[in-house]
Amino acid sequence: MGHGWEGVVLKLFRGRDFTFTVTGTEQVTDRYRRVRVTDGGLLAATGGAHPTMWVRLWFEKDGKPHQRAYTLVDPDPETGTFGL
Repeated sequence: MGHGWEGVVLKLFRGRDFTFTVTGTEQVTDRYRRVRVTDGGLLAATGGAHPTMWVRLWFEKDGKPHQRAYTLVDPDPETGTFGL
C-alpha cells in the first residue's frame, strides 16, 4: 500500500517504515483498548524510547491510504515491545 502525498513528505524528512506485529490487547476502559506490539526494530533504530515518542500507522480504506498517530505506552527497548 502506498502512503500518498503524505508518505512522500515523510520520506523527504527521512521517515522510515517499520512493521509491527500485534501480540495482545488489554481493555483499559469500556471505550479504550490498548494494543501490544513488537516493534519491528523501531526502538533499536532510534536509540531507544523517548518520553513523548509516537508512531504513525497507515490503514487502507476503500483503496485510499489513511494515517493515525499513536503514543507509545510502556516501551521496552530490550524486548522490542510497546503498547498503543
